[in-house]
This record gives sequence, structure tokens and C-alpha cells, in this order.
Amino acid sequence: MSSVKFKLVIEIDAAEVYNEELGAECVSGLTSRLQDMEETKELFGYLAQCASSEVRIDIAYMDNLNEETVELLSRDASIDIRRRLCGATPFREWASTELLIEYIKADIDCAKTIAGGLGDYNDADPNKVAIELCKHSDPDVRNALAGSWGTPKKLLKQLLSDPDASVRASAKRTLR
Repeated sequence: MSSVKFKLVIEIDAAEVYNEELGAECVSGLTSRLQDMEETKELFGYLAQCASSEVRIDIAYMDNLNEETVELLSRDASIDIRRRLCGATPFREWASTELLIEYIKADIDCAKTIAGGLGDYNDADPNKVAIELCKHSDPDVRNALAGSWGTPKKLLKQLLSDPDASVRASAKRTLR
């Protein structure tokens, strides 16, 4: 992680009259109030480099992230950041099949999010991801997959014979 510092600078008539470094709690408070818009995309990239996981979590929710910021956050050691990132539009537009499978194997909550929005991951192979999800030991993950409109029909039919009754019922509803 880069050494990034955030400061509050006040200028009066182009003269700097105040310059104070901001702590992580203050930066986190400011980050949560930023508007998620195209104009703040570059700022989000800097904030994603902050040592504070709370700041990075707030950034992981944003829709206006450039590819470099999404990539940086996708490698974050914090599982909470990865969990929030899974449902974010920029991540869904960017994530590869391999990365999604890595997330599925690493965390049940990420697996459920990916399963529930399988059709939203633009740069991933839904068949390969769905096959991995079908093999998941947690029935809640398989149930999310069975209820997802993005699940390939072939795999929905396979889920009709899942050992868990809820998974079978969800697959049946989705196939209707």
C-alpha cells in the first residue's frame, strides 16, 4: 500500500493560512459524504490507496471507479472490501472468470453475491462460474444460483436434483 496522506488546506486570497493532516477517522467521515459521480473518479482512486480499511470499504461501494481502482481494491487483503466490491457495478463489468472463482472459493458471502448476480458479470464466462457455484458445499450459495436469472438453463436443470429442497424449489421457479 502506498503512503498516502490527506490534508485540510485553507487558503485566503491565494495564501495558505492553514494546513493540517487528517486522520483516518476524519478521512472516512469525509469519504462517506462524497457524491458518487464521474468527477470524483480520480479522487476515489487516491482514497482507495488509503491505509484505513474503512475508507477503502466506502470506496468499494462506489459506481464511478476507474479500472485501476477496481483492480487495486480487488486485491485488497480485507474480506469486507471484497464483499462490498462483489456487488459493485464497476467490479461486475471488470471481473474475470478466474477472479470470480477465486472469490467463490475464498468466501461464502462473496460466493452468494456472485451467484445471485451471475448474469451481471460482463467479462466472465457464466458457464464456468456457475459450474463452480453448483459444486459449492453451502446450500445457500447454490440456492442463490438457482434463483438467479443469469444461471444457464443446463445448470438450473442440474439443480433440480440438488440434495437441498430449497435449492430444488428455487431452480424450479426460475425455470418457469
